[in-house]
Amino acid sequence: MRRIFIITLLLLLSNNLFAQANWRITATGVGIIELGNSISDTRTQVDATFTTKENERGGFDVYDGTDKLISVWSKRGDGTIGFIKILSDRFHTADGLRTGITIPEVKKIRDDFFLELDEMTEQEYFMPEEFQTSSKEYYSNLNLLYFKSTDGKKLVDKFELDTSTQSLRSTEYRNNGFLEYFYIYQWK
Repeated sequence: MRRIFIITLLLLLSNNLFAQANWRITATGVGIIELGNSISDTRTQVDATFTTKENERGGFDVYDGTDKLISVWSKRGDGTIGFIKILSDRFHTADGLRTGITIPEVKKIRDDFFLELDEMTEQEYFMPEEFQTSSKEYYSNLNLLYFKSTDGKKLVDKFELDTSTQSLRSTEYRNNGFLEYFYIYQWK
């Protein structure tokens, strides 16, 4: 009897760990949470692994206990996923980027690291090219990695205009920052 209990427990744990291991961050989502998918269908699937709660934006938040891991909502109000905000370090990209990782750690993984300025929010972010999906003229989906300093100050003192992208960029920044969250959304 004890042997059956242990085997059952190991199977349950391995299934849960396997499910979480497949929650990789990509250009269009994290695990089974993908841009354009049905919010209600996705929420039902996510409930098999995590706890979800409806949020004020017509989507849902994903929890493990009291820890909020992911927030999902619609862009167009049509019941499909248009925004995904990843807040937990348990999810990562294929090359190891995850929330909480420091700038020196990112630079070991990415030799193309730079910061851009979100002019609407005044936040600093990194936009790896392989995480962007584009149409003929501009990006249709964006996956931005937002950074924050440990002392509350800006990471960059001065941004320069990159005329090829029309964005404010800098390769000079303080190293006391960390990846605060991933923000994946439909641009158009």
